[in-house]
Amino acid sequence: MLKRCFLFPAVPQHRARAAESIIKALNEDTQKLLNEGSSDDPALKRLQEEDRLLQQAVRGPAAHAGPGRSGQSEQEPSEEIQRFGGVRAEHADRKGEDAEAEDAGPVPRSKELVIRLMQEQSDFESELRTLEPRVNEVRDAFVELAVKTAALQSRHDTLTESWNNLWSSSNLYVERLKAVEISLEQYDEAAQVVSSVELQLVSYNDMPADVESSTRIEENLRSLKREMHHKQIVFEQVSQSVSSVRHFVELTRPHQSVHTDVSKLEEDVKKVRRRWDLAGTQVNDRLRALKTLWSCCRIIRENTTSKKFLSAR
Repeated sequence: MLKRCFLFPAVPQHRARAAESIIKALNEDTQKLLNEGSSDDPALKRLQEEDRLLQQAVRGPAAHAGPGRSGQSEQEPSEEIQRFGGVRAEHADRKGEDAEAEDAGPVPRSKELVIRLMQEQSDFESELRTLEPRVNEVRDAFVELAVKTAALQSRHDTLTESWNNLWSSSNLYVERLKAVEISLEQYDEAAQVVSSVELQLVSYNDMPADVESSTRIEENLRSLKREMHHKQIVFEQVSQSVSSVRHFVELTRPHQSVHTDVSKLEEDVKKVRRRWDLAGTQVNDRLRALKTLWSCCRIIRENTTSKKFLSAR
């Protein structure tokens, strides 16, 4: 049976175990069908020939592997995976590490890593499709059997469920990768936008005393405010995309309630949004400061004019 989910970065091992389960089930089901069916059954004859070709394909490379391997009667499950699933699982010594801790690897935070994982997944699915004819062969042979025992029915159902779950989990994993890729792209864009606004605001820290310069700054600030209004959607999108990441992570980690890697991504997005909101507040503050400055200048001019008028009298 397929293990519970695919997770970063331990996806290859999960896929290997799932594919290994499929291959073992295929071999066992084939043998059961051959043992319990009629020797004259055309479907079983085709299945027997398919099994013969499969075993020849699996064991063929061993004959050319050099001394020490020709005497082996069958390959290890991991070797079958390499022949038919194209999945190479690295089995490193992980003393003291819990399997669940390995499964709960962090969500990747670089686009390069996401692209690599997507390519690995694409390669895996391409190789997995090479098993499909064998799966269909077993299914067809089962359907054409005149007598279906409870044991065979159970094996058939288990195989079908494992195969469907494998593809369902693979599709879910792909959707998760896509969600992460989108969120990282939008996060980078949001960070660049807010940094650009912050740099512009720095140049407006000191307000000029003359009306001409302050008028020019006001025009620039109002232009910046309009630009920020148009860019607001960037920050709304990144918040939505991170929510999508959490959705898919929770689906792929059904037995885990806390996802610190996703929480870290969410917190980083919140920080960018807080910077954005603060920048908007600072733009409005500077515009109000200019308005206050002009009011003061107007009052000063009026007072000056009044004094001149009184002096003239």
